[in-house]
Amino acid sequence: MIADFVLDFLDTFSLKIKRLTVLVLDNARIHTARKIKERFQIWQQRGLFIFSLPPYSPHLNLIEPLWKELKQRWLKPENYTSADLLFYSVY
Repeated sequence: MIADFVLDFLDTFSLKIKRLTVLVLDNARIHTARKIKERFQIWQQRGLFIFSLPPYSPHLNLIEPLWKELKQRWLKPENYTSADLLFYSVY
């Protein structure tokens, strides 16, 4: 399971940090899984602080306006039929 991978990665990472560290996560399911949230306190004791973005926050992710423009004005459904076609459609 992907959440287990993220959990293992953050556990290992939290043991290696040398100073207080803030990690910003979006609201992907793996980032909001119960097993991840249950480790927050342990990671904080190790100096790793998790900050979760609000559910919808395009103003905090500067690429969002470009993605919106691409999806609404540039790309057509047929552009998604292959990786090459998608690449050349946005190139």
